[in-house]
Formats: sequence, structure tokens, C-alpha cells
Amino acid sequence: AEAALGYRQAIAIAREVRDRRSEGIWLGNLAELDAAAGRLAEAETGLHTALAIHEAVRNARDGGAHRRALGVLLHATGREREAVETLRRSLADVGSLGDPEEHALTLRALAAVLRESGRGDPNAAAEADELDAHADGLGPPAQPGGDA
Repeated sequence: AEAALGYRQAIAIAREVRDRRSEGIWLGNLAELDAAAGRLAEAETGLHTALAIHEAVRNARDGGAHRRALGVLLHATGREREAVETLRRSLADVGSLGDPEEHALTLRALAAVLRESGRGDPNAAAEADELDAHADGLGPPAQPGGDA
């Protein structure tokens, strides 16, 4: 509750000073907090709003991270096709940034969704394994019970 209040205050300040980039970052962070608390509808709305701002101000780094969060949320709500498409777009966003940790996190999230949504599909499993192997070469090893 304290973190959410802090994010809401930061959003209000960013709006007051017309700092769209910071507004998008704080909105996305608040949405991720909402998702973690199980407020999935609020989280989805917040992520979409944050992504619109990220696109308007050309903030690919935070846009990619918040798009990844949206993909994970879509997967959690059973919208597998949308989740995969969103994560692939996030991968394109972060892949061009030269940030191996963000790239690895997104690869792992996409791999997890493919593995879970494509159970029994050898192509999905093979692609997931390939994505995980690529992520292993980019960033820190996956944590048990991690991001996706």
C-alpha cells in the first residue's frame, strides 16, 4: 500500500510538471504492483496506458519491460495468443537496446509462456528451449520460480 501511494504521488508530480516519460514509467510500475497484488484488470489498464506514453515519448527500454509485464499478465489470464504476440513485440523492443539483462528476462518470459501454452507441441517446446539457451548466454541464470 505504501509503494502504491508513492507511485501515485510520483504520477501526480510527473503530470503536474508535464514529464510524460516519468509518468509512463510510474504508471507502468504501479500497474506491475497491481498485477502482483492480483488486481489484474487495473494492472492491464495501467500497462496499456503506460505503453501508449512510452510509444509517444519513444521510450523503448521501459516500454519493452512494461510490454513484457503485459505479456505475462495476458498469459496469467489465459490469453495465450495475445501473450505470445505481446512478448514477441517486447523482445523486438528490448533486443535493439543493447541491454542483455532486459533481453534475457524477455527471452525467458517468452520461453515460459511458450512452454506452458504449447504443452504437447514439440515445436513450442523446441522454441522455448532455444530461447532459454539464448537467454543463458546473455544474462544471469534463471531463478527458480522466476519472472514468468
